[in-house]
Amino acid sequence: MLRRPGRVPTPESYCLNIAKTIVGNPAGMKVASVEGQNLIVIELAAPPDDIGRLVGRDGRTIGAVRTLAEALGARIGKRIMVDVASIARPRA
Repeated sequence: MLRRPGRVPTPESYCLNIAKTIVGNPAGMKVASVEGQNLIVIELAAPPDDIGRLVGRDGRTIGAVRTLAEALGARIGKRIMVDVASIARPRA
């Protein structure tokens, strides 16, 4: 199996960078993760206006993000799951 030499990004920064290119307000994105022995769960939080962009039609966009995260997980030897959450707006 051929492997490219170089630095492997952290799963959190990798998924956040991908999500920031998709949404309209990249500054509003947040990421949280929980890491276990063989599993990393990443939660991408976006403003309510950008959730639709992040999920995409029929979930295709978030499906692509999950596929890329799984490929990174295979490279580092862990399973990666990506979830999407909405950032609650402050009440006025």
